[in-house]
Amino acid sequence: MKRAAARYERTFFYASRGTGKTTNIVSDRCNKGILFPGEVVGYYAPTEKQAAPIASKAFSTYKRNSPLLAAHWSEDSNAMSSFKLSTKNGSMFTMSVPRGVDTSSLIAEECGQEDKNPFNWEDFNQIVLPTNRKEYKVDGVSPLGAVNLQVHYITSASRKENPAFQVCEQIRQEMKNGGSAFACWVPWQAVVLCRMKSYNYYRNLKRQLTAD
Repeated sequence: MKRAAARYERTFFYASRGTGKTTNIVSDRCNKGILFPGEVVGYYAPTEKQAAPIASKAFSTYKRNSPLLAAHWSEDSNAMSSFKLSTKNGSMFTMSVPRGVDTSSLIAEECGQEDKNPFNWEDFNQIVLPTNRKEYKVDGVSPLGAVNLQVHYITSASRKENPAFQVCEQIRQEMKNGGSAFACWVPWQAVVLCRMKSYNYYRNLKRQLTAD
């Protein structure tokens, strides 16, 4: 996941709960913010109260796994409905993405969610996505390794009728055609085989959740 997020302009990950989707994406964005000063990452999710703890937990994992890298970042806000990071060199990770803000990359968290707090595709496409226009250049040229205007979509699941599925299909076609895109599906069995979660964890989820 981290390698794909670093290399491609658009990625889409369908991955079961417990895969570490957000942990990997946040880790990659933090690395990029250190490597390319001024990187502004917009983090958009169905609700801020849902997203802030997830992002905070992902950054805590980053601090534990890469303490020297995490030391470049300051936690400007870490509350139940707000999470924001910044570096001394102007990079930023923010949940606030209003009109007029310029972002370098975007994360669409749980973009396939359809419960009482569904992912707002209208807001994302009309307000958030247009902010993704800040490119990293030196003397007018993007340096080697700088991938500009990235958008990363992550979700546990969605119906075929959900816009998330259509976006995933677009990205999959771009990938097949050799574009800067990557789509991946990670089933729960892979997580169990990698010993990231136990079989009982998913068995208990299956008892409580519907097929959708």
